[in-house]
Amino acid sequence: MITIDPIEFFSTNLSDINFSINEALDFVDELETGRVGFKIGIKNLDEKLSLMPGELTSIAARSGSGKTAIAMQIVYSVLKTLENTKRPGKICIFSAEMQGKNLMMREACARERIPYWKVLDNLITSDERQRVRERLNALRTDRIRIDESSSPTLEHMISQLQIVQDEFGKIAFVLFDYTELAGGFDGTNEGQRIAKISRGLKAIAKKFHCPVLTLSQLNRDIEGRTDRTPTMRDLMHGGEREPDCIMIFVRPWLYDKTEQRELVNAHIVKNRNGPLGDTVLLFHDEIMRFESAEVYRSDLNED
Repeated sequence: MITIDPIEFFSTNLSDINFSINEALDFVDELETGRVGFKIGIKNLDEKLSLMPGELTSIAARSGSGKTAIAMQIVYSVLKTLENTKRPGKICIFSAEMQGKNLMMREACARERIPYWKVLDNLITSDERQRVRERLNALRTDRIRIDESSSPTLEHMISQLQIVQDEFGKIAFVLFDYTELAGGFDGTNEGQRIAKISRGLKAIAKKFHCPVLTLSQLNRDIEGRTDRTPTMRDLMHGGEREPDCIMIFVRPWLYDKTEQRELVNAHIVKNRNGPLGDTVLLFHDEIMRFESAEVYRSDLNED
C-alpha cells in the first residue's frame, strides 16, 4: 500500500507564469465585485484583515479568553455574507474540543443574551427556555457541516472536505478547533508535529481554495511576565507555523483582577497581506460575544 503525505498530495507541477498572471487578473476582477473573501464582522479587526481563499488564519489565546466564541461569531458572519451575496459553498467545522450540540446551544444563548451556564444549571425562566428553543430552530441551515472527531488527522479532514466538495461543489470556509488536538504524525516531537499540522492546514486552504481558520493555545510563559505583549514564541509548542495571519488574544483580567473584565487585547503578530499591530476588543463572557471596544451596546440578536 502506498502512503501519501497529505502535504505532498497538494503539490502542483510547474506552470507557465502567464497562467498565474491570468489568475491574478481574475482575482482583481473578483475583488472589485466584493464577492471574494470574508470579513470577521468586528469593526476593529475588519480594518486590519480579511479571510481570503487559500489562506490560513490562526487565533491563539489562553483558556478562558473566548477562542471558540469568536470563531463561531466568525462562522455566522461568513454565513451571513454567503447568503447576502448568494455565493455558493458550505462551511465546515472540525470541532475536536466541543460537541456540535454545545456549539449550537452557546450560539443560541449568545443571540438571546442568556448566559449559557444558567441554562446548564437550569436557572432560567420558562420564557427564556422557550426563547432558546425558538432561536435554535432559527439557526437551522443547510450551509454548515460539523465534524466532532476528537483528534482528527489531516487525512480525515481532507476526506471529509472532499466528500462535501464532490456533493455540493464548493467549500466556502473551514474552522478547526483546535490545532493542538489534531491527530497524526506520531513519532515526532510535539513542536515538529504541530508544525506539520500547520503546514497541512495551509495546504487544505490552497487545495480547496477557501479560507481556513484554526484556533491554538498559548503556553504559560506569558503569565510570568510583567510585559504581557505576546510574540509568536508564546504559541504552544513553538512558533514555527504556516498561517498567513496570526492573532493572539490576551485578556488582562485573567492575570489582574483590577483590569476591566471585558477587555481583550488582540495582537496581530503575523500578517502576510496586511498590517501588524494591536487592537482592543470587548468580550462579554456571560453571553460569549465579542465586539469592538468603542461599541458599548451591540445588537447581538442577529437574524
